[in-house]
Amino acid sequence: SFLHWLCEGAGYKSSRHSNLVSQVQMHIATEFRKPLTVADISREFQVSREHLSRVFSAETGMCIHDYITSIRMKVALSLLRETRLTVKEIATQCGYSRYSVFYKTFIAFYKCPPGVKRPDRRKLY
Repeated sequence: SFLHWLCEGAGYKSSRHSNLVSQVQMHIATEFRKPLTVADISREFQVSREHLSRVFSAETGMCIHDYITSIRMKVALSLLRETRLTVKEIATQCGYSRYSVFYKTFIAFYKCPPGVKRPDRRKLY
């Protein structure tokens, strides 16, 4: 399914996760287009930010912010490969209200800007 694909490769290991972490991962996978913060997610699941951050990090090996970024970047790459949307449209589709933040995040994540050929002359997508 789409949600499993999104979570796959972004720290999703269902056999080791508590119910809370699995629910948070599914929440992120369905809501990544919206602004998401640890505070918002912890309120949604009625736990403290500290507890959520600690449990999530212990079970996935990454902090919630990095997990959200990995989901957004996975979707961005898929949209670059499979659609004719502009990079600005893709940024919006992936939950970034500011194109510059998306652009810098994409470069940090994939080591090249969206739409530009990599140094080895192959396109990233």
